[in-house]
Amino acid sequence: MAQLIAANLLNGIENDIDAANDDVDDLGVIHETLLSTADGTRSEAIARQRDQKTTQINNHIVRLRGELNAVEQMNRNTSLTPSEEATRRTRHAVLARKLMGLLDKYRQLERESQKMYLMPDATDDEVNQAVNDETARSVFAMDVMSSYQSKVARRMLRDVENRDRDIQEIGNTIELLQSSRMF
Repeated sequence: MAQLIAANLLNGIENDIDAANDDVDDLGVIHETLLSTADGTRSEAIARQRDQKTTQINNHIVRLRGELNAVEQMNRNTSLTPSEEATRRTRHAVLARKLMGLLDKYRQLERESQKMYLMPDATDDEVNQAVNDETARSVFAMDVMSSYQSKVARRMLRDVENRDRDIQEIGNTIELLQSSRMF
């Protein structure tokens, strides 16, 4: 009976990771739509849709991390035959790697989207500098604020800062997963 419960739990986690992966794909489409929309009212609606999808993805990630940690605890606290233990640990490791793949995909999508929103010509180094270097961020923020589209630029800067916080939270999640020896 315990084996069936564990198998169902692991299958549910795998399905949730697949659903979150689909959500990341959907978010990519939303980003593309937002970039190609010139209508201000429509772009605000799409931006709200993007924010809802981002929140949904972040909630998936937090829940999945908790579920994988619970499975790890269950594996430690359950006496299993050596073959059952090996099977569970292997399945857990596969799901943890799959979640890491999801996080990497999400992080890459967010970085590419930030780049396209603000500086379509920017190199990866320029984007990294604008995101990671406080001085460059300040200079970048002043440049954006002085542009003729200051209202749009302020919204985009706020979006970038929010996405940067999201990416940092994902990074912290990755570090937590790695520190809990899931990888």
